[in-house]
Amino acid sequence: MTAPEGGYDLAPEGSGTRLTVYNVLEGHGLGKLIAPLALRSARKGADDFGKSIKAAVEAS
Repeated sequence: MTAPEGGYDLAPEGSGTRLTVYNVLEGHGLGKLIAPLALRSARKGADDFGKSIKAAVEAS
């Protein structure tokens, strides 16, 4: 499983900031079979990732 593209964008919105996270996952061989599981796992961790980014932005 590889993620050739991915990252996040920060954009002002009202009095806050909008965080947009994006990833492109590519499965190779058996990775094609587990790609849906990897995507589900990434979505589950998205809230924690967002909180980490928010804390870093607010600290700077």
